Amino acid sequence: MTSVDDPYRRDFIDGSDILFCSAVNLEPQAVAEALLVRNPRAVVVLGMGARGAGLCTAAAGFRSFPPVQLDRPVIDTNGAGDSLAVGFLVGHVLEGRPPEEAIFWGQTAARWACTERVKCRRLITPDQLQAVLRRRG
Repeated sequence: MTSVDDPYRRDFIDGSDILFCSAVNLEPQAVAEALLVRNPRAVVVLGMGARGAGLCTAAAGFRSFPPVQLDRPVIDTNGAGDSLAVGFLVGHVLEGRPPEEAIFWGQTAARWACTERVKCRRLITPDQLQAVLRRRG
């Protein structure tokens, strides 16, 4: 992201309840806070690659979460951001979990996606996600 004032992104940022952003090559807290200046009611979810994930709201500020560990090696990171978004949305919007819990759903889905080659990707199933979350506590 070059700027939160970029005309291409402005309507999306201003009109969204939840914003997803890659901060792999950016300073996550600065990006999140800039997004909240434009849209203070949003929940901002940031993928940070090997650094984990970030979550930011106007009420709670910025928090970072360490990467989820699985007993499966990372072999392809394509699709990790989409999986982070889907996992978070399922946990928060569909299951009604608080953002601080839903971030782990998203991180788990993203980490799982990284263990599959893009050509033969098998996304994490609901049962597999629940098993990983139960082990995590």
